[in-house]
Amino acid sequence: MQATTTRPRITATADGKGVVSHAGSRLLADVADRTTLTAELAEALAGLRKPRARHDPGRVPVDMAVAVADGATTISDVAVLADQAELFGSVASDSTCWRLLDGLDTAQLGGVARARAATREVVWAQRAELTGQPFPLARVAGRELLGLVIDLDASIVVCHSEKEHAAPTFKKTFGYHPMLAFCDNTGEFLAAQLRRGNAGSNTAADHITVLDAALAQLPDAHRHGTPILVRADTAGCTREFLAHVRSRRDQAVNCEFSVGWAITDKERAAIGAIPARVWADAIDADGGHRDGAGLAEITGVLPARSLSGYPSGTRVIVRRERPHPGAQLDAFAERDGWRYTAFATDTRVGQLARLERPPPRARPGRGPHSLREGHRPGPLPVPVVRDQPSVARRRHARGRPHLLDPAPAPARGAVQGRAEDAALPAAARRRPAHPRTTPNLAAHPAFLAVGAGAGGCVRPARHAAGPRWLTASASKGM
Repeated sequence: MQATTTRPRITATADGKGVVSHAGSRLLADVADRTTLTAELAEALAGLRKPRARHDPGRVPVDMAVAVADGATTISDVAVLADQAELFGSVASDSTCWRLLDGLDTAQLGGVARARAATREVVWAQRAELTGQPFPLARVAGRELLGLVIDLDASIVVCHSEKEHAAPTFKKTFGYHPMLAFCDNTGEFLAAQLRRGNAGSNTAADHITVLDAALAQLPDAHRHGTPILVRADTAGCTREFLAHVRSRRDQAVNCEFSVGWAITDKERAAIGAIPARVWADAIDADGGHRDGAGLAEITGVLPARSLSGYPSGTRVIVRRERPHPGAQLDAFAERDGWRYTAFATDTRVGQLARLERPPPRARPGRGPHSLREGHRPGPLPVPVVRDQPSVARRRHARGRPHLLDPAPAPARGAVQGRAEDAALPAAARRRPAHPRTTPNLAAHPAFLAVGAGAGGCVRPARHAAGPRWLTASASKGM
């Protein structure tokens, strides 16, 4: 399919004439046209076009997507693009957008998904032609991971009024609890399922539906010829979902999984039975040694019934780390002085430190653009709290002066906020990075009262205070 565009032709000059705003949003519209997304959507939604219709059904969702990227929060905000016809061309009204969305059914939504997949194949082919590789490689523990990584996680979308299928959420809010899938290599959104607010986090059927939709979005050459790692938190550690991931191998899709594993009494007993020499050193995201952290596999120590029903070859690996000062610890962590987390994977070979692939929102260096923050327009930066000098940063260093830091720790990256860092209040997060200072305006000397001799600079009252004014003031003060 050929890329076409019906938008006005624009040129960049330095004469100061014909200046327009939102010029960067026009680039997004041009990308949609050049990558055949507009044409693919027009073909998929051709059945919704009425006779003598003015707007192309494939152009309307592109304009809405551009408006959302430009900061729109409601459909009526598409008027910002419509007000600049010389830049964006003819843009549909909000009523036309509503009619298009209302006319979508299951078959047409499937056509939209196929249009997105076809466009993604074109984009990846264009990138391969320019860079030599169709997608960037994900980095794990300082090394490039060959293959694709798909992250699955649920999010919360808050509604401030009654809407269809909106319900109370486990966060004690009101809205939706959608399931999302992203490609970690490129940061692309692949698929989602809109669910009620009270939907379960570990519903295996929803994980399976979203994973199949995400795999369908990958180009055929990479879906069947590239290793694919599926990651999720502990909500994705269900027997049905992991068995489905394994069954995709029968369809020539080389899938592996790495999901969170809940720690119960059985895992605690297995951890207690591990000799100290079994623990291997952990490494940071950049491949460097991480002090005070270790990894160990407990698959052979767990009871056989713990892995019953899981795919063959499932491995359970435990990570331990010294908790930060002030952390809330359970009795097990308080006894050992370690905080434990676990994950399950079916990757057969590799060092334990290389197999550790934490969920996207817990990985260092990822910042706020995780799955749980992806639905928010313009996410706020994660505040970073620096380690202070003369403060023990490890639990075993408390109360030992010789282990205190003699100097402040080096500054970290701006997006390397950690879960234990204290967040600023909401009002402080909205504060600009460089607040505007109050202009230094010359004030009349009569309004200035500075120093001991400032009594003459204060203007006297026009009328002397009467008794009734004094009585009123006194009564108010009492």
